[in-house]
Amino acid sequence: MACLRRAGILAVCLFAVCPLAAQAEEALGPRDRLFGGHRGTYNDDIAKWRVALRRHPHDPDAHFWLGCHYARVSEFDKAVQHLEQARQLRPDHEKTHAELASAYTELARLARDRGQAQEADASLAKADSAAKALLQLPPRREESYEALIGLARHKAERFRAAGQPDKERETHDETLGYCEKALELDPNDVSTHLERMRTLFALGRYQDTERRCNEVLKLNPRLYEAKFTIVRIRRMEGDYAAAIRILSGVLEQKPTQIEALLRRAEIRLDLHSYEQALADANEAIRLTNRNPYANFIRGRVYMQTNGLGQAIPEFQLAAAGMSKHVPSRFWLARCLFVKGRLQEATEELIALLKLDPRLITARRALASVAPQNWDPDRAEVRRALDDLRRQKAERPEK
Repeated sequence: MACLRRAGILAVCLFAVCPLAAQAEEALGPRDRLFGGHRGTYNDDIAKWRVALRRHPHDPDAHFWLGCHYARVSEFDKAVQHLEQARQLRPDHEKTHAELASAYTELARLARDRGQAQEADASLAKADSAAKALLQLPPRREESYEALIGLARHKAERFRAAGQPDKERETHDETLGYCEKALELDPNDVSTHLERMRTLFALGRYQDTERRCNEVLKLNPRLYEAKFTIVRIRRMEGDYAAAIRILSGVLEQKPTQIEALLRRAEIRLDLHSYEQALADANEAIRLTNRNPYANFIRGRVYMQTNGLGQAIPEFQLAAAGMSKHVPSRFWLARCLFVKGRLQEATEELIALLKLDPRLITARRALASVAPQNWDPDRAEVRRALDDLRRQKAERPEK
């Protein structure tokens, strides 16, 4: 949220005439101090602004700041109500449009996470409307471009999930444009540099990604995300030795860097260095006591070293800790199937298809499980059967 990028409000004038809120706004600190508040402070400020709003019900500052504080405590429904009032009272206020776009984006994200597609689409349409109004001003503040970047990122995620690569690419291109505008305003803003880096990677522009990684590392040489992005590029290129050198360098500086341990374990899995991969995963669990992704790596190691009995509990821990991690559930189902635990394998495959109904491999695996383990009325099973019949019709010899 753009509003979350500001310092706490100076609220000493709240019980005076409400237009003095503009003076408080001008007293806000720089961007690097934007996360200084906490929920108790926000709730106190909400109470004060509500009193001020009762005294001055048509003051745009009161509605604006009340909306911002509701957003800070994740009460986005209330936030958009007040921000909409602020927009009507002051339609040319850049910050209001930016905050409104961010709040509706969050509402869309939350609705989609709950499986409420219609509500998500409605909130996304309102976020788009606020973004268009913001662009017409045009925006002159870095926080405005942050709001536009957040909206574009959410839309790109939706297009990727819907299997619409052309629209996803177009949205990534929009994001890059917003990043460039934001960096014109603040060339040293690390968060925008990182957003541009992530977007270039998503577009498959790996040379540009690495160049931007190196640029941001000049701003902050210890920025792990940039280093790990270079590791991903090296891994895709097949230069495993270079990737391991980068990760080992990180671990020399900070032996407790969990992500570096897990990424190195992944690469060692690629190299079939199972003992070393297992050692990295074990170290991650020792340092954290509980790490589902380390359990996933251990499951992969045991699966490759003929230890399905050991792999199954590791994948179960991974799936429990990462409920939306598709590989954990897929490999768990496969191990259960090989061990003859068909009913459990069926349930895992159905859970997997609920995460992503487009997984053809999972549907075919479900269709291969013994029919006595099926409930023929379950939609996932019907889809699996339909897919199997279609496959046989297309390739009857198989």
